[in-house]
Amino acid sequence: MAGRRLLTSCLVLLALGQLLWPAVSRAGGVAVLLSDAEAAYLAPLAAFKSEMPVPVRTFDLGGRLDRAPQVMAELLASEPQLVFALGAKAAAVAKAWTSERPDLPVLFALVLNWQRYSLGGQANVAGIAQDVSPGVQFASATLVRAGVRRLGVLYNPTFSAETVAAAQGEAQALGLQLVARPLADPARFRQELRRLAEEVDALWVLPDPMLYSLEHLALMETECVRRRLPCVGPSRQAASAGLLLALDVDETGVGYQAAALARDLLAGRATPAAIGVRPPLATRSVLNLRTAREMGLKLDPAVMGLTSEIID
Repeated sequence: MAGRRLLTSCLVLLALGQLLWPAVSRAGGVAVLLSDAEAAYLAPLAAFKSEMPVPVRTFDLGGRLDRAPQVMAELLASEPQLVFALGAKAAAVAKAWTSERPDLPVLFALVLNWQRYSLGGQANVAGIAQDVSPGVQFASATLVRAGVRRLGVLYNPTFSAETVAAAQGEAQALGLQLVARPLADPARFRQELRRLAEEVDALWVLPDPMLYSLEHLALMETECVRRRLPCVGPSRQAASAGLLLALDVDETGVGYQAAALARDLLAGRATPAAIGVRPPLATRSVLNLRTAREMGLKLDPAVMGLTSEIID
């Protein structure tokens, strides 16, 4: 009787193992494709690895697109179940090299302005946006300065029209007005910035590839200080360059979020098309205290306490 029970138990365990095996332990595991060896990828990669139930192998483009054929040949030869691409180069290469592999999911992260690289529209590709949602940025602007009702933004319609259209709805939901001005010619940035600054209570800075530059950030800092307008930017770089406030993603949090999505993909609980491009769940705020002093802005201690990093 005991032997029969043991045999039955073994058969049950074997059956369970066969059911769970495809979801958690195929030999290929997960392939991580890095754009290069930047330190910014270390924290999200470590977090991702710590949460994965399958082997994880790392492949590095070394910042060179000409290495893509060699690196991708090695990556695909490992027969991965999923590709996790970190950075714009890695995401673009992974998408291109899996265009005829609808069975191989690609998940990308840490790509600023992912629309610029046409990462959408391929059924096997999903991702986590590098941009904090506009609504969170708008709400933060109202916290650092009372009376903000009209926010202004300059954008290139070729790259940022969809982002601005979505932001209009988020601003409206908060009872705010977004004054959006299309600008196709970067040479007119200074002139259009001054005109826009006369009409709004705060400025929202997009990571628009045509307009986002250190030169333009410096012009925004000057204009915002002169008119005492809060400027909200998309990354720590913006706050370091002199803008009052920046909302950035938490890279470690991105790693954990990517791991959760990857587990759902591996287990068949979701598809890349259903996931799409998700907003980052973990964010961090960066405040430039020097700019606040130049603006004569008195900050609520509670707001200071909620700030992730203060630059002085």
